[in-house]
Amino acid sequence: VVVCLTLAAFAVNNFLVPKAALEAYSLLWDVRQKKPALDMADGAFYNGLPDVSIKIEHKIQGTNRFKGIIIYDHRAKFGNKDVTIADSGRMYTILNNSYLKMELFNGSNYQEGSSNEIGRSIHETLQKTRFDKSEIVFDLSSFSIKRTDKKFFQSNRIMRNMSELNLDMDSTRTYANLEKLNAFYSHKTFFSYFKPAIPETKEVLAYKAERDSLQARKNKQMLLPTDGIPSSPPETSAQPSALLPETPTVAAILPEWKKKADSIFQTPYTEAEVSRALGNARMIKSQLLNNNSSIKNFQNEYIVYDIQWHRILSNSLACLCMFLIGAPLGAIIRKGGLGAPVLISILFFIIYYVLNILGEKKVKDEDMGIFLGVWGSNIVLFLIGTLFLYQAKRDVKLFDRDFYAVMLDRVKNWMARNG
Repeated sequence: VVVCLTLAAFAVNNFLVPKAALEAYSLLWDVRQKKPALDMADGAFYNGLPDVSIKIEHKIQGTNRFKGIIIYDHRAKFGNKDVTIADSGRMYTILNNSYLKMELFNGSNYQEGSSNEIGRSIHETLQKTRFDKSEIVFDLSSFSIKRTDKKFFQSNRIMRNMSELNLDMDSTRTYANLEKLNAFYSHKTFFSYFKPAIPETKEVLAYKAERDSLQARKNKQMLLPTDGIPSSPPETSAQPSALLPETPTVAAILPEWKKKADSIFQTPYTEAEVSRALGNARMIKSQLLNNNSSIKNFQNEYIVYDIQWHRILSNSLACLCMFLIGAPLGAIIRKGGLGAPVLISILFFIIYYVLNILGEKKVKDEDMGIFLGVWGSNIVLFLIGTLFLYQAKRDVKLFDRDFYAVMLDRVKNWMARNG
């Protein structure tokens, strides 16, 4: 039964949890981006509706009625040229809360406009309309939840299963290696006088060899067999040139080279040369810091994916470790009910949780290996469970005060005999 529960926990962690997390976090994001509910306070302008400002003097509690309202309609994009004032009214939503309908009583509507002759203020018009009842409808689509595409959340580690995490780790490792390779070749240009003396690191050589082998294999697969006609190049004979310059020996050019080198090193640096060298040093330092930061980010991302990969397995096997502790627990404490057994179970779960948090933090800080950091809590619980099974088999009462009193007396007697 415990093995079946462990396998079921693995299936849930690897398949159901990532999908549920994707649905939950995407919905949480959409809820956070959603506008707050329609709430109009007395005596204050409400600007939650697009291009509309509404001020209500007094709302009658417990009803949808109000007294005194001013509405500035900016939907025409001409400023405050459409104003509605009413003594009272009521408002409610229609069509499944998609629209807000206002019924206004005993009011006026003021619309300011102009004639076709633009730019002449003498042709400005003002239209006033009095009404006993007027109805205005506002669109509430801006208050509805707009679902975001889930692909923007799929890169998070808790929304990936083990196969997807393997792909993520492989991609992250490739990006980190490419960044190292680019950094290595770009740094070669910093040392103008020592280019031939900079050896390639083992990591760079290994990555280049792997990349070249993959490219060669790909090229080989792309080549199609062809039936070519064998041919041999025509035999040619090179004629010795009579104008080849005589190659000077090292012994002949060494004195002249030393003389030039000594003159270069003995020449004092000018202010422009020092300033240029200082600028180059600062530029090199900045580029090295940027490259190191980028590589570090890829490495941290790889660690996060690796932790989640191991976490899926370790959380599943935690069921087995908890069973090893819980099975002999009743025989050891010899107490029933919801008192001591529940407290002891909660204590072991807290130990497991704390060890998980500490281990993950140590792994992210690179102070501990991935195996010990993630599996350490399971190892501790497994050892405790094994000890409990052994003690239950021997019928030892670990949670009985008499057991520790007897052990203390034995220690005192042993110290007295050997003292």
